[in-house]
Amino acid sequence: MARQALVAILASVLTALCCSQAFAFVGTGINLHSTRWNSCGTRGMRMEVEELEQLNPAIKGKKLEIVDEAEGVWKYEFDIEAPGPRTQSLHHRILREIKNKSDFPGYRKGEIPPRLMPEATKYVIEEVMNEGLQTALATYNLVGAKGDGSEADIKNDIEDMLKVFKPGKPLSFSCTFDAKPKPEDEDGGPDDDAAAVDAA
Repeated sequence: MARQALVAILASVLTALCCSQAFAFVGTGINLHSTRWNSCGTRGMRMEVEELEQLNPAIKGKKLEIVDEAEGVWKYEFDIEAPGPRTQSLHHRILREIKNKSDFPGYRKGEIPPRLMPEATKYVIEEVMNEGLQTALATYNLVGAKGDGSEADIKNDIEDMLKVFKPGKPLSFSCTFDAKPKPEDEDGGPDDDAAAVDAA
């Protein structure tokens, strides 16, 4: 349901941009997604690194430093590679959803103007990253310190990722995230969560 709302908002934003007389692409573009992803550089922190056992060949994890000892919150770093078939299916599904909900003046219904394709592709990349992070959390039975994923810091620049992204090809990215072990009394164990993310 939330995905449908985001796609509807994206289609509305793209339609509004297409109709705007003052519309022009600038270096940063627009934010097509929630603020859950924040690009950042290295912060120069002193870290005690502990490599995590690699439970998924597409995810490498490290435990960097304790953030809140009382709550058991650690800063983790993940290097994640989304497989080619998954980038292809997400790209296809999201563009289909945008086309179904958009109507741009001067274009046939369901056609996305070429000048707006980079913004739509950024949205796809953010979805690939979101899914990869959720898979990493489920794989290691973790939950975000704030519980919603808003504190994830993506180390890669979205503009650089846009230049190399090709649907059907793997997409790699790195992020840091404050997380803690998932409480045992929550519904659905780690195996249930990992299976649900893999099936998505």
